[in-house]
Amino acid sequence: MYGTDLTSLSTPSASMSVWSLISLILAVVGGILVVTLFLKKGNKSKLKGFWKWLYDFLNFDFLTLDVILRTLYSMVTIYIILSSFDLISQSFALFIGYLISGIIITRLLFEMMLMIIKICRNTTEINEKMKK
Repeated sequence: MYGTDLTSLSTPSASMSVWSLISLILAVVGGILVVTLFLKKGNKSKLKGFWKWLYDFLNFDFLTLDVILRTLYSMVTIYIILSSFDLISQSFALFIGYLISGIIITRLLFEMMLMIIKICRNTTEINEKMKK
């Protein structure tokens, strides 16, 4: 009568919270198993092919952000070039200003982000050389 009955415990929100709890428990157990069984230091030399790639990926030895940033830079630059043509009808000077400043600012921002990644890589290489 007032929006409650015997089936109110099986509402979508209640089942969603139960599934969220089960997902959390499985994620914690799965994460612990992956770290303890697969990501051991001794496994690195034994693995080949896909499994070596997966080991490096899960250990963050391979940085995917580099590839993503390069792709994103290309997409943003192409967008700036193409969208600048919309400004020709308003003002040629605005078109040139937007085109040049947009490309330069985009380049500087992406160079700063990639510089952080290169510093990380160089630091990792220095650490590996210091261990030898």
